[in-house]
Amino acid sequence: IDAAHYSAFTAHADARIVASWVAIEFDPATMGTHPRWRPFANAQPCEIVEYGSEWGAPLQRAFCGNRFVFNESYTLHDLDTLAPQAPFAWMRDERGFALPQIRMSPKARAWLAANAPADTFMMGDPPPKTELEALQVELDRPLEYAVAGWSTPLPVFPLAFDPQDAAHAMPSGYVETRRVPGPIGRWLLVLVMAGIGLLVWVEGMAVLLSGLPLPAAILAGALPLLALPWWSEQFPRAIARLSPQVAEIINDMYADFDRTGGMIATEPRRAALANGECVQWKVGEGIYADTLGRIRFTAPTTLAVNADAALISLVEEVSAQVRAFDAQTQTAVFKRLRDDKVAGLQRAGFAFVPAARAVLLDAQGDPDVQRAAQRFLSEWVTQPIEQPDPHNRAYRERVHILAMLADVPVPEIANSVTVWVTQDAADAH
Repeated sequence: IDAAHYSAFTAHADARIVASWVAIEFDPATMGTHPRWRPFANAQPCEIVEYGSEWGAPLQRAFCGNRFVFNESYTLHDLDTLAPQAPFAWMRDERGFALPQIRMSPKARAWLAANAPADTFMMGDPPPKTELEALQVELDRPLEYAVAGWSTPLPVFPLAFDPQDAAHAMPSGYVETRRVPGPIGRWLLVLVMAGIGLLVWVEGMAVLLSGLPLPAAILAGALPLLALPWWSEQFPRAIARLSPQVAEIINDMYADFDRTGGMIATEPRRAALANGECVQWKVGEGIYADTLGRIRFTAPTTLAVNADAALISLVEEVSAQVRAFDAQTQTAVFKRLRDDKVAGLQRAGFAFVPAARAVLLDAQGDPDVQRAAQRFLSEWVTQPIEQPDPHNRAYRERVHILAMLADVPVPEIANSVTVWVTQDAADAH
């Protein structure tokens, strides 16, 4: 059916992403007495794209992709696909930084804002008071969003559509995977399952329609089968109006059939939680307001050639502005960075390591500032170290930033970094 439908999608257009979010579907009532909420929540990335402005008024289409359990391993900074061959990207703020956003129902947000977190280990001192604050601690990674925004353009979203129906475009990659009928093995599986299903259907209809004349019973049993392509799509929507809980179970069953190939296309207003309550974290706000939030960034005129170059630019901006702070402000910033590291809130610290190193190398530096910078760096190289992750952006530059501390005139800092760099090189080899 898909192959026949998408064979007419011969026209193509490049769309631009105009909105993006992750829809968090969570009903507190499903938790029962379980202390953790995330295993009972599902996450689904959604985007609105705009295309066809050359024809007149631009068209908009919403796409929601892979739907997974919103467990602790589900992160936002590395999310880059809706589904295979369908790109995903966060919008940018006025400084050019990626702007992650989640949307949820008012009921879900109210519950998160009113309940204490089940676990606050390594979540700061004082720890977050609510599940909503704890969610920010887990997901707010300002350097990741800053580097992404300064090094990666918003991707083009290629679409395919029927020339006679441009309003119902679909991602080109998605169309291509469904344009060709499946292999023989898949057809055999379909025939076997269809035979079993037909047998069950006939037996069930024979029981349900036993009071009807045979011609009427045959007609009543056959009509739903003829309309199968329609009601298999509309049935969950109809059920959702009567029982959201049952509809949720059916949606989960459908999702299990194809965990990475799901794609739902709708009008923008009908996308998952399109009108839900927004929760977003801008770089330098919230828990990092006293450190990264003190730096005033301006969007670059051109993007960096890669993530390492973007981090270099960010670090240079941070170092220049920290150097311009008065001694009292510098001391306060380094003290807060140390306290954050002790509390496990180290997502912003890498950007300030070169500035602290420069303070320690300055023979004419203020003693109070140097003391605060030394305490920050001593804590920064104390386990657990915020080790660069090869899977994250700007890995090489993060390694370089740590290696730079080997010449700091504080043995406990220099020695710790030397040991780490040697071990990291051995692991890489």
